[in-house]
Amino acid sequence: MDVYIIDPNIIKVFEVYEIDVDVLMFPIILKKILLNHIKISGFKSSMEINPELKTTNLDFILEAFSNSKPKEKTKQGSWEISASDLRIQESSYTLHIYNVLKLQAEIGDLKLQNNNMDLKRLDFNISEINLSKTNVHLQLFKDSLKIPSENKDPAKPKKNINITSKLNQIQISNSNITLKIDGLLDLSASIPEFKGRKLEFDLSDHFIRATELALISTKTEIAYQEPVYLTDTNNVNAGATIQTNPGNSELFIKNFGWDIGSGQTTLKDCDFKFDNLSVPDSLHTINGDHFHLKDIHVSLEDALIAKDQFNVNVERSEFLMGNGFRLRELNGKLKYEKDNLSLQDLFLNTENSKLFADINVSGILNEPALDHPEQVAININELEIDIGADDLDFFRKSNILKETQIKTAQLKARISGPLNDLHFEKVEVN
Repeated sequence: MDVYIIDPNIIKVFEVYEIDVDVLMFPIILKKILLNHIKISGFKSSMEINPELKTTNLDFILEAFSNSKPKEKTKQGSWEISASDLRIQESSYTLHIYNVLKLQAEIGDLKLQNNNMDLKRLDFNISEINLSKTNVHLQLFKDSLKIPSENKDPAKPKKNINITSKLNQIQISNSNITLKIDGLLDLSASIPEFKGRKLEFDLSDHFIRATELALISTKTEIAYQEPVYLTDTNNVNAGATIQTNPGNSELFIKNFGWDIGSGQTTLKDCDFKFDNLSVPDSLHTINGDHFHLKDIHVSLEDALIAKDQFNVNVERSEFLMGNGFRLRELNGKLKYEKDNLSLQDLFLNTENSKLFADINVSGILNEPALDHPEQVAININELEIDIGADDLDFFRKSNILKETQIKTAQLKARISGPLNDLHFEKVEVN
């Protein structure tokens, strides 16, 4: 059976080929819908929203069922919906919010098990999600980059949409994701296999936590341009003002309000490529603007990023860069909290070099270090570096070690004090 809805412009806004639903009717009296299973095939839907006009392409449906007579306001309870099994196959969904975003999703096979939804509180508890053969494309337009102006009118409090969810397990296979932010970012990711366990998030509190995350054979490419932010103004006639102040990145970091954490994070045989299109590629040298990591194997414990806090224990990390530089081993404990950064038991091993360090730096975000070096304190309890001349070729066009015919260089040191008055307690150079 083919069911569809056509808008006044004779465009299909909703279409479904097959729906199979098993409903328990009695709980509906108690505003509860219990579904044993739902199977949907050939579902197609397209929604368009115009925020300025406050209209959608589905308004004609609401108008058809609306009643011109005013209704008395009655206190309504919350509907609860639970479904033991939901499956969507060969379906697609498009959402277009004018001048904000466009989302296109082509779903090959989606399974959701043991679903419990509270529509009033927007609380979703899902036992398991299995997604495969799916392509998702999200495009954000320039208006979505606006930095919202502060709400200074106490009579109009800022509304928060409170969406929470708990998820025991998620698996994604043979799927692709692309993200495009106009004038800023192009991202594409091919995901043969992704697994997540014990996920919990609260969008209103900017909270995301997971017990375990794993990415296998995933390939990701990012092309980035220096941002141009638009500042939203209350004066409609004045329009938006453009900000290109490089301090926006620092402002974003300081005002980062998310709390994101994972107990165990694993990357196996992954590939990651990054290019800053605003900076010319220096080709053979390694820098933060252009790099390609191959054969990535990473194992992390207790990873956490939050406001003024970052923590991760690197159990194992290795990768090969596009220009031939290979990191054989990297492990250690990295912790940042407010103005204190520590690297404990840091060990790095490449084809030709080794590094072991125990470092603590405080005051790093008070002021720029070069302007106020006395506010930056460094304590290097132990530092051992064994540098191979061949490794320097990957970082600099001119290799001072090779120019002086030195194959290796060793350094052992203990260093402490403010940046402008460092004390070298123990230094050995070979």
